[in-house]
Parts: sequence; C-alpha cells; structure tokens
Amino acid sequence: GWKNKDGFYYIISMLCGLPNALTDVTPDSDEGKIVDIIIALWALSLAGTIIGIVGGMSVINTLVESAEALGEKFGKKKED
Repeated sequence: GWKNKDGFYYIISMLCGLPNALTDVTPDSDEGKIVDIIIALWALSLAGTIIGIVGGMSVINTLVESAEALGEKFGKKKED
C-alpha cells in the first residue's frame, strides 16, 4: 500500500496535470487505474462546479463589469 503522503502528492499532481509527478508511486493494478480514473473524473467535475458557482456570483459579475469599464476608460473599446 501507499503512504498517505504519497497518495496525496499523486492526486495533486494528477489534478494539476503535471508532466512530472510529485511522487514516484503510480497505480500498478487494473483496479488502481480504474480508481484513478474515477477520482480524476470526480475531481474535474467538482472543479467545474466550483468554477461555475464562483463565476455566477454577483461579486464576480461586478468585478467583470468594473474591469470592462476600466478598459473602456483607457481606450480599449469593447467590440459588439
């Protein structure tokens, strides 16, 4: 089995899409590879949900509108 630290580093490097993993351990068995795929799908779905929720917040919309107004103020016109 893996140590908790190795598992944590493996999951973080997988979620970040790092080309060089933060640890030397990898799933060896078919079951481990299936669990790895399931965790990746779950994590990407969770990240997409969080991004969607944050993107829909009124505070974020206000920041985007302020940034657009600031861009127009400095001559960067938004094309329709």
